Amino acid sequence: MKNWIKNVFVVISLVVAWSCSGPGEEKWKFQLYVEPEGTGDGSYNQPLGSIQKALEVAIQHKKKGNSTEIIIRDGVYREFIHISDSLPDNTVPLILRAGNPGKVIITGSVPVMGWKSGRDEKWSESTSKTNVFVAKLSDEIIEKLTIHPLTRKHYPDGKVPNPWGSYVTDNGMFCNGLLVIDQEYYYPLLDPGKLVPGSFNIDYTRQLIFVKLKARIINFKSIELGVEPTIFKIANQNNITISGIQFKHAGWALHDAVIFDNINNLHLENCTFNHNRYAGLQTRRIDKGLIFNCEASHNGGTGSTGSWEGYLRDVTFDGFKANFNNWIGAHFDFTGWAPCGVKWTAARNLVIRNSEFNSNYATGLWLDCENRQVTVENTMARDNIGVGFFLEASKGPFFLKNCRSINNLRGVYISASNDVRLDSCLIKDNDYQVVVFDHWGKGRGPELFEFDFREVETGSLWEAHAVDAVVTNSRFVNREGSDVPFYNELFNDSIGFRNFVSTLTTQNNLYYTDFPEKAFYHDKQFYTLEDWRSLFKQDQGSLLQSINFFDN
Repeated sequence: MKNWIKNVFVVISLVVAWSCSGPGEEKWKFQLYVEPEGTGDGSYNQPLGSIQKALEVAIQHKKKGNSTEIIIRDGVYREFIHISDSLPDNTVPLILRAGNPGKVIITGSVPVMGWKSGRDEKWSESTSKTNVFVAKLSDEIIEKLTIHPLTRKHYPDGKVPNPWGSYVTDNGMFCNGLLVIDQEYYYPLLDPGKLVPGSFNIDYTRQLIFVKLKARIINFKSIELGVEPTIFKIANQNNITISGIQFKHAGWALHDAVIFDNINNLHLENCTFNHNRYAGLQTRRIDKGLIFNCEASHNGGTGSTGSWEGYLRDVTFDGFKANFNNWIGAHFDFTGWAPCGVKWTAARNLVIRNSEFNSNYATGLWLDCENRQVTVENTMARDNIGVGFFLEASKGPFFLKNCRSINNLRGVYISASNDVRLDSCLIKDNDYQVVVFDHWGKGRGPELFEFDFREVETGSLWEAHAVDAVVTNSRFVNREGSDVPFYNELFNDSIGFRNFVSTLTTQNNLYYTDFPEKAFYHDKQFYTLEDWRSLFKQDQGSLLQSINFFDN
């Protein structure tokens, strides 16, 4: 509660400081206006034509202690925006907002014109030429797909290196480019001779792009190709607000469309980070922040991510959506590791509320390693082909309150994490409801993964176990006899599961099953509720009912 109040106080303080003015004072020291065809100085009647230019001017004002509001007018902005000046020692605010929320689009794509039938190309005998079209790509497009604008690294075949080895085969997963036709997405293939409807290939030697259409009739003027690795990055700043902007169509494999790095007091509201080639939003080293009513959905890989060193401190996600992510990864059978709806690491005092992580082609919400003091409340994880809530290798505590995990591979996955507390949750119709994994009794720590398990603040080694869980006032719905509320992931790891059960506290729960004789499972044996109570001292005051009595 104290952390929640603290976050609200920070936001209210910033809003008051930024919006209140004394007698005769302006609301903002400077205001700049931007529109797509602007050629002026940034005044109301002579707007700038570049968001990058407006930010550069605003940062200079900020360094001198002057606040700036940048108002972006409706339109599509095709530019790479990058600010990474040194962190100023003042707390002067800078706000970047859409004049009309949702009507400003910052995109990493470019139009591709000049399409013609591909029937004249040489194809293998087994390849159908029907609905195959080809277009010439400019030198500029080829350069954008092969040379990273910041590192200047060159990838002549338009492919980034595979960092995952045998986890995924190299069959188009690492090809740059995101093709969008009539608002539908096409995935890359290495061989033009193996094109199928909904795919494309780029021949970098001849600078040609081949596409096999999903439909016979399309609007060729609507075809866009995502080419930028990152479209927006702000680093080493404080008191930044971004409001009402769409970020879409970043086009490189394994890159983040939008990056906030080393920001003190970040406020994002009513923004979308959707429809990008890999990840939508990267939050790295954020100290104090509110991400309100934002969305990171329909990305080819992860919706939102934070690297191991990219901790979140005192950050609240309120009304956040991360749905339908990893659609490219799923096409290449890469769903079980790395990509997901959201993956955050090494958080402290993180709050996630009123949010949803649904229908991702991987895990929904993944809190991966070294997280402490995390609260998830009034949040849904539903219909993910991976885990609903994945709590991994952390000392906790994790508080999940009024959360729902429905129809996922695993409802809640406690992977060697201490102090997980479920209160007033609904865990329903997952292949496994609450799964426990504790590495053969060793826990997660220096014996197994020394590099990953040094405390972020001090560098000291630490170890975590799946112990001290508390489950109260919750409902479990098990529709098959093999479904049980608590399940051991490793059949040969009786020690880890014994540790979990011996430190578990469960009470005042409701269990729904049509198999009362198999209501609970421990150490390769099923138990009734009565046995569970008497042998393990659990669920005093809990009830077990038939599925027919479950009321949504």
